[in-house]
Amino acid sequence: MKSFFLILLVFSISFVHSHEKNDEKLFYPYQVIVPAALISLGVIIADEPSKLFDRKIQDHRGRTYKIDDYLQYFPHLALYGFSMVGVEAKNSYFDRTLLWGTSGIFVLASVIPLKNIINFERPDASTKNSFPSGHTALAFWGAELVRREYPAWCGVIAYTAATGVGAMRIYNNRHWLGDVVAGAGFGILATSSAYWLLPAEQKLFEKISKKEISATIVPQFDGENLSLSLVFPIK
Repeated sequence: MKSFFLILLVFSISFVHSHEKNDEKLFYPYQVIVPAALISLGVIIADEPSKLFDRKIQDHRGRTYKIDDYLQYFPHLALYGFSMVGVEAKNSYFDRTLLWGTSGIFVLASVIPLKNIINFERPDASTKNSFPSGHTALAFWGAELVRREYPAWCGVIAYTAATGVGAMRIYNNRHWLGDVVAGAGFGILATSSAYWLLPAEQKLFEKISKKEISATIVPQFDGENLSLSLVFPIK
């Protein structure tokens, strides 16, 4: 239980990194402070400090639980689920989907390459792709979307679930503390980046919607192979 509350304390500071009076679609330097701090902290404690913490948990570990494999998706379901039960979101379904997709691209583009480049061994010695935690990044990516879109109590629920994912990754001997802390930072930073890009994406889709788009199938034959190309001329 001590490990859970320690992680909860570290992650709870992420609630103070935005001021609702500002337009979250614009870039403000303070918005990168918390995710950058979490990523930096994860790097700093990725070696011995993190391992010492995790070994204390290992000494008291009983059976393992796989709830983190499912709980990581809860914040993403909540991004749409809350509005389906009558809680008003700040953005439309379409814009929320844009935000979700864009932040997801950032998560995948940062976490997966780093796992392979850093080559850090997991606590259970199963593989060498421990840093950063993908489960935690995915959970906090969704939780930060919920926090920005809905009233505070919705964000508390989503962040509690995300924190639980991080805690279980350590308890189940799949990640070190540093992996989990950095994973949370990457998830939050990816979501912030998506909000900064949203105005440009909205303008792009608005321009596309005003144009007539027709498709033409063009056959091509190189003497041996026949192929078909789909061409979209924009009028």
